[in-house]
Amino acid sequence: MDGVATASSVRYRFSEDQHEEADMPWTEFEDWLLQDTFARYAIGSGKHVLWNRMVTEVPELIGRTPQEARRRWLHITGRLTDQRQGGGSGAAAAAAKQRSGSGSSGAPDVETFYLQPPLLHDWEELEDGSFEGSVEGMGGLADGVLVRTRGVDLAGRRVADQYVRTECGAVFELGARRGADDDAATTALAPVASAFAAAAPLLALASAAAVLGATVLTHHVQLEVFVV
Repeated sequence: MDGVATASSVRYRFSEDQHEEADMPWTEFEDWLLQDTFARYAIGSGKHVLWNRMVTEVPELIGRTPQEARRRWLHITGRLTDQRQGGGSGAAAAAAKQRSGSGSSGAPDVETFYLQPPLLHDWEELEDGSFEGSVEGMGGLADGVLVRTRGVDLAGRRVADQYVRTECGAVFELGARRGADDDAATTALAPVASAFAAAAPLLALASAAAVLGATVLTHHVQLEVFVV
């Protein structure tokens, strides 16, 4: 990587107002699932929640988006309603803020809690303990931009739970690991490979020519990586 830019000050959050009216009606069973499985996908105190993983793994929620799941959960638990009622003035607004967590006690503020962390696709773990991949859902960066996280210590390395937390506190949900598709394709094509064994010399020559051409074409390409 020839260029490295720093984006450590980037902030991100899920919007609650986007296409809210487009949500399909929720069933009582879906509502129950949201509340029953919440703890499984919440990270720590709930500042971050793996909503994307939830709607991917829970069969009955597969038709929902992470935004819909978060918004519905906030609604049925009373958090979203309390926050919206807190926009007034006087004693009523103060009471609503107290209930929603904007005051000194109560539930956390929905603007800063229960957030879907950015997704890291096509990722790999580097020797220095950081992770690199294409990011999605991170404010200030276009989806698909290549990023490298800050260092991730042992406590924050939760690959089995499909997320990592950097030493600076940033959380990333992990998508597919880099090379996972290639590994699957290699396994699927293994029986076919033996049929080409006799043509190995010719294939090797063609492959070498292709590599040489690719090297010439990409020699001047510089890849910029944002450190987050």
